[in-house]
Amino acid sequence: MRIIARSRLMDMAEAHGDCVDQAADWYKIARNAKWHNLVEVRESFRHADIVGDRTVFNIKGALPIKSVVLEQLSALFVHSE
Repeated sequence: MRIIARSRLMDMAEAHGDCVDQAADWYKIARNAKWHNLVEVRESFRHADIVGDRTVFNIKGALPIKSVVLEQLSALFVHSE
């Protein structure tokens, strides 16, 4: 899985202070993933949810990562609202 905006992910994690390690772990897992559906995502992240056209990951409860899952491109764009 290609992660777009890794620097944004790490900036958000640093701003929240206590979840840098968890964000780095999320990045490593997501980068190597080959997910095709929510069931597969939940094998790695059991609390991931679909909200509209996005998959939402909560890293340590403090850092909500809302990611658009682009299966055709095998990419995740990291952003927060």
